Amino acid sequence: MACRAVNSYPAVFNSNTPSLSEVEQAYGYDCLQAYLEGWIVNLREFVNVGKKMTDAQTFETAMIILQDYKCLTIADINLLFKRAKSGYYGNLYDRLDGQILLGWFRRYFAERCSAAEEASISEAAKYKSDPYERTSGRIDSKEHAFKLWKMKYWKNEAK
Repeated sequence: MACRAVNSYPAVFNSNTPSLSEVEQAYGYDCLQAYLEGWIVNLREFVNVGKKMTDAQTFETAMIILQDYKCLTIADINLLFKRAKSGYYGNLYDRLDGQILLGWFRRYFAERCSAAEEASISEAAKYKSDPYERTSGRIDSKEHAFKLWKMKYWKNEAK
């Protein structure tokens, strides 16, 4: 899936894009820093606010983001900035700075963790429907049939 097509957390999870940490290992920290600064500069140019970030603020904000969020992927960064441009995180009232961006990252990360938790619980629930059916793939079908019969037999004996 192309990074531009990512528009939800499940799409991020399935995107198979590298984490920021992997990008750093492959291309170095300076390249990673420049990549993130490029996104911030693009956002600075996109929004029409009176108080825009300076280059120094952009550099420092990217540095702080990389200290805390290297586990995010390229798809995460794409989705976060796409959402920021669409106003998902709220309106910008004549100001864009590092604190606002870091707040967006905190919110994004919390939402992403919740979405991952829900996806994990949902995946686990698929295997909880019938404990005997779940084991049937591991045992011979005759043995499975015998266990089901035995359960019914013991229920009838208990009555």
